[in-house]
Amino acid sequence: MDPGEECDAGDDISIGGVGSCTPMCTINLCGNGVIDDFEDCDLGSSNGLPGSSCTFSCQFAYKVNLARLHDLVASCEICPPEVRASLADILAHAQLQLSKGNERQTIKTLKQFTKKVQHFLSKRRLPEAEGRQLQLQAEVIIAQLQEQLAGR
Repeated sequence: MDPGEECDAGDDISIGGVGSCTPMCTINLCGNGVIDDFEDCDLGSSNGLPGSSCTFSCQFAYKVNLARLHDLVASCEICPPEVRASLADILAHAQLQLSKGNERQTIKTLKQFTKKVQHFLSKRRLPEAEGRQLQLQAEVIIAQLQEQLAGR
């Protein structure tokens, strides 16, 4: 091990369970059921299961899904650039609100996003399949955030 490392898995950077060595040479605590530093959540063996609010990497699912939604918008090659830019701006605002811990405002912003997608669909400025996929993903995130707020 090098100075500053808690462990060293060498070239084996496979994802292991609790107590395994991470690629950053730290001991993996995700999955131990305790929220440790750099974890949003930790539901133990329930992490990442269908319906779980916590991912296998101990991050809130809505954070991961919001990043995926942003990636979907950014990678929509058949979307007009002005549509893509408009939707990306709204998502950037949602991510900013979420980074400030303002889940309620994030929900409002995501609802604005779905209305904007609907507007672009009605004007035929956004392909139907892509628009529906964006709406569905935003609705999933809204539901996850509402569930998170209800659990407080």
